[in-house]
Order: sequence, then structure tokens, then C-alpha cells
Amino acid sequence: RLAASTALADHDRLRLRAHLSPSLDDEGPGRYVLRSRAGDLVLDGGEAARVAELLSAATATAADLGHDLARRLVVAGVVVHDLR
Repeated sequence: RLAASTALADHDRLRLRAHLSPSLDDEGPGRYVLRSRAGDLVLDGGEAARVAELLSAATATAADLGHDLARRLVVAGVVVHDLR
């Protein structure tokens, strides 16, 4: 996962891993948590908005998510490259 996360290009399409049952929880002012079977990932407000779009669409590009967030999601095992 680490190698995949360092090689992300803007156009790389990422998709949610199947069967993770992700949810986005509001934990208070500016703090959100993405909860899934892969674990919990703490997010700020801007990241939470992008993750909410990902949860709705099930896919996004690395550019849509922002490279830092995309890398974190890949390393956490929440998303994988969509090779379709």
C-alpha cells in the first residue's frame, strides 16, 4: 500500500474497497472520523467534505481528493486503484 500511495498521479482513479461499510461521523467542531472495517481515520472539515463525496460516488481521482488525503486513504486500506 505504501508503494501505491507514493506513485499517485492526478488522473489516478481510486475506489472504495468492497465490504468496508464506511461511515463519516461528526465528532465536534472541525473533527470528523471516517469509520470502516479498515479502522478509523481522523479528518478535518475540508477532508470530510471530499470523503463525503467519495462515499456518495464510490470513486474519485487523486486530484479530487487531494494527494495527501488520497495517500492516507490508500495507506489506511480504505481505497484502491480502480483499474477498470
